[in-house]
Amino acid sequence: MNSSAATRRRRLLDSLERGRVEIRTRGLAMRPLLEPGDRVRLELREPEAGDVALVEIGERWVLHRLVRAQGDTWWVRGDRSGAGIGRVHRDQVVAIATERLCLDRETDGWRALDERSARSGRWFSFWRDGDKAHDV
Repeated sequence: MNSSAATRRRRLLDSLERGRVEIRTRGLAMRPLLEPGDRVRLELREPEAGDVALVEIGERWVLHRLVRAQGDTWWVRGDRSGAGIGRVHRDQVVAIATERLCLDRETDGWRALDERSARSGRWFSFWRDGDKAHDV
């Protein structure tokens, strides 16, 4: 990790230690749950299967769903159809996305992000139960 990435990580962690942090999303990996430009709140807490987490991969940070823990490793995946599944070390899980800002007439305000928020629940329940997947 270069010094600017390490500085960014330290600043984010310092902010998270003082409370929640809001970020704007980019990319399509968590569609349909999160769209580019959505605002989410991050916090430090123990990760659980089903959480949407800010994960550090090299010098990039991505929001992915924590599918299943296996020792010091988390299986992670984007919600978008066709998103690949990967593994990260538990130290690469930086923070948990706990809420998203909804700006439509029916649901204005901050709403919880949890496993019930997953619209692609078929693969999640398959992995959560600890089965070996070949067709996720």
